[in-house]
Amino acid sequence: MSKAGEAGYPGQQYPPGQQYPPGQQYPPGQQYPPGQQQYPPGQQYPPGQQYPPPGYSEQPVAMGQPQAGNVVIISQPPKDYLLESILSCLFCCCCLGIAAIYQSTKVKEYFHNGNHPASENAQQQARKFIKWAIICGIVSWVVYIILVIVRYAVGY
Repeated sequence: MSKAGEAGYPGQQYPPGQQYPPGQQYPPGQQYPPGQQQYPPGQQYPPGQQYPPPGYSEQPVAMGQPQAGNVVIISQPPKDYLLESILSCLFCCCCLGIAAIYQSTKVKEYFHNGNHPASENAQQQARKFIKWAIICGIVSWVVYIILVIVRYAVGY
């Protein structure tokens, strides 16, 4: 291991047969590295060498791939009103209920495709169709009840 750079740091040489395992310190009282001069206090690099090398900044730069522990914030999809659409289709107005079901299914589809404004628009359309289906359903039931009462009142 007398070649420079073969083990340890480039230019570092250990005496033949002597090697320090990783994590173990040099013997007390011995200079680092053995047999070489220490740098003067406050000096970190050999005289005459410039640090950082030309072209590099002194600012720390973080580089690397995102790790599994990183937190990614994803907004929740808007409410799709699918249950309300199905109920309005079954119990109120079938035609408007079907339109509400169609718009309700588009809410999540647009959201998962990344088209958030279209998703919000589909949500508003679904709510509008549900509201009108309920209004039409209530009006239909009221008219039906009035017709039944009139029929029995007249005696048909």
